[in-house]
Amino acid sequence: MNKRFCTTLGIMILLLVGCGNKLDERRLADITSELEKSTLSKYVGGNLKSSVVDKLKLDDYKFYRYQYSAEANSDFEALPKTEKYKILKDSLDTARSVRFDCGEKNICTIEGIELKNGTSNYLMATDPLDKYEFKINNATYEPETTTVQPSKTQSSPSTYTKEQLQKDPKAPSKDPADYNKNGEYVPKNGISNNPNDYNAKGEYKPVESMTKEEIKKELEDMLKKSIK
Repeated sequence: MNKRFCTTLGIMILLLVGCGNKLDERRLADITSELEKSTLSKYVGGNLKSSVVDKLKLDDYKFYRYQYSAEANSDFEALPKTEKYKILKDSLDTARSVRFDCGEKNICTIEGIELKNGTSNYLMATDPLDKYEFKINNATYEPETTTVQPSKTQSSPSTYTKEQLQKDPKAPSKDPADYNKNGEYVPKNGISNNPNDYNAKGEYKPVESMTKEEIKKELEDMLKKSIK
């Protein structure tokens, strides 16, 4: 009798552990509902479908990156590229604004929305560092952005050498021309208005200027913060 009880108890514990780590996708219904109420619904033919496009394991945690896809209608095709960009970006922001709890040790995020028809494909997605990218038929499209004019004090000579900046891991730029005579950071091309050019600490750090090691470290820091 005791042996049977222990066996039953062991099975129950295994089931409970399994349930704790099971991927829970019930929240996807809430996200889908929000998208169906958004502007995106006017340009979609058929239903929005979600699927896992990438997954990552860190210690005991699993990270799942989801993407929505649907058929684009003729009204969407008729829109200019800038409007397509805005609609898909706003829709992705809407999807990502909904809390997505998917299990005790699972972390899930919506990373992209894709619309397509017989001839064209439109994908708005984010990379692991949350930088937005819009692709039309696999070709990256970037909308025009405004740039803040450089400060008049920029013409003053920099107090830093390139060697000093290369050795400083906290330097926002490795180019001496981006600093004035007081050592203040004054980019020669103007301060960026793009939030993707700043890291999790608010420091100016364009992804394009980061090494693979820096990108990996930034991603690990962001993942660790998300599980605290």
